[in-house]
Amino acid sequence: MRIVKIKKITLTFGIVSVMMASLFGCGKKNEEKADSTNSATTVETGDSGEASDTSLAGNSRFIYNGVEFGVGDKADEVIPKLGDQIKPSEKSQPCVPDAGMIETFSFDGFTVQVTESGIVYSINLNSESTSDNLCTTVGGIKIGSTLDEVKKALGDPADENEYGLTYQDGELYLSFVIDDDGKMMSITVEDMSIDL
Repeated sequence: MRIVKIKKITLTFGIVSVMMASLFGCGKKNEEKADSTNSATTVETGDSGEASDTSLAGNSRFIYNGVEFGVGDKADEVIPKLGDQIKPSEKSQPCVPDAGMIETFSFDGFTVQVTESGIVYSINLNSESTSDNLCTTVGGIKIGSTLDEVKKALGDPADENEYGLTYQDGELYLSFVIDDDGKMMSITVEDMSIDL
């Protein structure tokens, strides 16, 4: 039984990786996006757990250590506010023709990927946290949230299958991978319009 579960999890991550890799090769890149970036802000987290911006872009932002951040933000305004990394950042070359290097910053339970021009283009929450999943979406969704909680906060997804849910608005994707119990084990947001 345990081997089957491990194989399913491995298959799930494999499928998600292939889907994400194929998305990197698609779509146009928009250089203007970097000029109109948001910036990370320090927020007071309330008990309501509701996002003030109910669009997918607003619901695709995260809160960690009292800092709200998301894709499109300037990394030099975000990364220092998030606190200590769990390991040094790593640079890699994406499989997109003519793309610059990307840098991955690792924190407890999530990673932030940044373009060579210093823009956050991807954030991934995962179940490999040593703490109590302190990073959440602005709407309060976190690792361990249920399918019902996600649908209540975000409505019907653009795609739903046995592996999870995907919400889409233009080139912005918010994806949730579920475990055997229907709970979130990975949450990823990516903005494909950001020039790599």
